[in-house]
Amino acid sequence: MTRQIAATEFRARIAEMLRWVEAGETVLITRHGRVALRLAPEGEAEREACSRAMERFDRHLAGKNRIRMTLPEMLARDARASREAGSCPMRRSSALGS
Repeated sequence: MTRQIAATEFRARIAEMLRWVEAGETVLITRHGRVALRLAPEGEAEREACSRAMERFDRHLAGKNRIRMTLPEMLARDARASREAGSCPMRRSSALGS
């Protein structure tokens, strides 16, 4: 389940939001009506990327979409797209070498 909350409420309800995320929910924090931050359980981004790639691969096998990529290539493309969109599933500390 995904919940949405305004940034003005973020500070006052952070403990509650952490409980939601620990329970497996995703929380979208909005600022001026646009999503500014996404809090999600650890590993959710990887599962979503894999699911999207598998859906595209299934469409490819069914002949509905002519993609000429292997599944690992699709997963790599999704990881690049996530990083470029600012939702990289990798921890920033590992990218900095710490």
